[in-house]
Amino acid sequence: QTQQKGYLLVHYTTPQHKQPTASAKSKRSDVSLLKMRFPSERFVVFCNFLSLLWIRAKRAQAQQLRHASRQQHEERQLADTSHLLTTFQVAKAEFLSKLHTDYGTDMFKTLFEDETGATIGRQAFGQGEKSDVAWERLRRKFMMHILRYQMKNQVQSFVWATAGDQVAAGRGNFFEESYSQVMDKSIQPIARAIGLKWETRPYGMSSLRSAPEIAACSKALFGEDVDLVSWDFTASDGPQVWRLEFFAHRIFRMDHAPALLVLQSDTARQPLVDHLTDMGMTILGENARFVRERLMRIPDSAVSRRNHTV
Repeated sequence: QTQQKGYLLVHYTTPQHKQPTASAKSKRSDVSLLKMRFPSERFVVFCNFLSLLWIRAKRAQAQQLRHASRQQHEERQLADTSHLLTTFQVAKAEFLSKLHTDYGTDMFKTLFEDETGATIGRQAFGQGEKSDVAWERLRRKFMMHILRYQMKNQVQSFVWATAGDQVAAGRGNFFEESYSQVMDKSIQPIARAIGLKWETRPYGMSSLRSAPEIAACSKALFGEDVDLVSWDFTASDGPQVWRLEFFAHRIFRMDHAPALLVLQSDTARQPLVDHLTDMGMTILGENARFVRERLMRIPDSAVSRRNHTV
């Protein structure tokens, strides 16, 4: 027994005769797996060093690209602004000359100019406290289209959509005599002078209301590329102001965030127009009283003929 114990003692204490157990094998395999999964500290440091070098190389490459694009942008020649302004002034003068011919010089001043000789556009759509803000946003919209034309040297489209009831449809007149078509023919030469392709989409229809059906389907009806929409539903909507608010929110969800012109806007709708302007929308309300007073200056042909006969 003593010799057997001694043998056993030598067997367990001598390394060359030690037999590993199953648990020891599993521990060694676990350690080897850990070494394979988790590399040494030197390898980790080396990988981090390579990643830092890669990041710095990418940053340097991006900086070189930005510098090159900046140089290209500085070298790029925009369209001559003075020439663009000259062509616009010539087209505007021709348009005003045509109005002088159609209405006569005296009636032109009565209808389209104020006491100082300036045009009445700001007064016709200057109702409310927020009108200056809306005018500035509309001006920026035109500026962005003109700048795209200068940068790309490519004509930019500007789309006007007329939404309304029988008044917008021109009921009682020929289609070409509706105000949308007359405006389209008049403004196209001016738009071409500043690099814009003017497109008018007349979608007025008798007895239509602006909401909920038209407002909910505004993208499908007017197109997602529309830049300006005129609202002319006063006769059909009546005193229901909520329809205009529904319509405006749906219009401004389009891709181009179109401007909105509220025609025949009354005092009940003007607070809503100011509220929508505060929310960031480009919306202008027509001063219906001012426009009506201007239209009343047009002489009645029947009365003029009767007075001439007498």
